[in-house]
Amino acid sequence: MATPAPMATALAGIGAPAPRLVPDPDRAGSIVFWLRNADLQRWAVFLFGIGAMGAGVGQWLPALARDSCGLGSAAGGWVMALSLAGVGAARLTAGRWIQRVGLGWMMTVSVFLTAGLILLIALIGPIWPVGGLMAGILVGAASGALWPSVLGYVAQRLPAGGGIVFGLLSAAGNTGCFVAPWAIGALADFLRLESAMAVLLLAAGLCWRILRATGLATFHTRIPTASRIV
Repeated sequence: MATPAPMATALAGIGAPAPRLVPDPDRAGSIVFWLRNADLQRWAVFLFGIGAMGAGVGQWLPALARDSCGLGSAAGGWVMALSLAGVGAARLTAGRWIQRVGLGWMMTVSVFLTAGLILLIALIGPIWPVGGLMAGILVGAASGALWPSVLGYVAQRLPAGGGIVFGLLSAAGNTGCFVAPWAIGALADFLRLESAMAVLLLAAGLCWRILRATGLATFHTRIPTASRIV
């Protein structure tokens, strides 16, 4: 009953009006209004993919360290800590450099790097477990800057959404965070864990399609503008 309870609560609140924390007559109404927004839908799918790739690899790193590389439980904890340190480092770096290289370039490179590392895990992990584990650790650094950058970008594009847009995007990302580890675990019952992680390439494909659809897919450095559309 642990899962149906919060799901039922969320469904019950779908039709509720969004509270106006800041008095502004231009701010829009209910959650349903924003769920119908095509721009928000695209970036929700993007965040779902980001969450799937990051958590899909990150949550299984201790198992990779223990079962594939023969390391102890303490070492598995350090492996996850290194991955999370990479996430933090990526976000700090993006905050300092994103205005120089451009949001589109950063997102494109991050998605391709993350997909490449996942492919390395699936291909070399069964042959060289330590190499696969190292690639898994680097996924944190490769994808870490995407989540906050998307939230900031969409906040500028949909300024009338306020906290409700932030909440819906975070919910989409967190959904990816719990769906992907489950999917990998289900496949790992029949495949090696490293090979099962190849399913995350589907999430990378989703992210790439969103970048192309929004015109942000580029390997050229530039400074994008987040035009207000609501």
